Amino acid sequence: MLKLLGDKPLGARDAAAVERVLMSDPVAMCMVAARFETHGINPRLLGGELWTAQDPSTSLCFSGANLIPLIGSPDDLDHFSDRAVAAPRACSSIVGRADLVLPMWQQIEPVWGAGARGAAGPAAAGPDRMPGGPVGSGRAAGHPR
Repeated sequence: MLKLLGDKPLGARDAAAVERVLMSDPVAMCMVAARFETHGINPRLLGGELWTAQDPSTSLCFSGANLIPLIGSPDDLDHFSDRAVAAPRACSSIVGRADLVLPMWQQIEPVWGAGARGAAGPAAAGPDRMPGGPVGSGRAAGHPR
C-alpha cells in the first residue's frame, strides 16, 4: 500500500466516517459506495485506496482504476493531486463532480500529460438533472440542444 510521509492509511477505525460521507450523496458517490458496502475499507478487497488529508469526514478520495475525489477543500484537493503524481500512475481517469475534478486535473495534467483524462460530470445525475437536460425535455444525454 502506498504510504507517503505524513499519510496514515485508513482502517477499520475510519469506516463509520467513510460510510457517512458516502451516504451523504449516494448517487454521486455510487461507484465507491457500492464497493465499500460490499467489501469494506480493506484496499485489497475495495480495489483501491481511500485517501484523506486529515479527517475522512471532510477529506476523502478513492484511488483505484479511477481517481475519484469524493469530498474536500481546495487544500485537500492539492494534497490528493500531490499524492497522485508522487508515485507511478495507477488510474485511467479522474472522475467525479466537476468542482472536485477540475482543480485536481489542473495540477495533475502537466505531470501526466494531455493524453490522460479528467472526466468531470454533473454533481449527480438524476431524474431532474440528466446530463442532456431534464427527463422529458426531448434531449438525450450528451446531445446538443
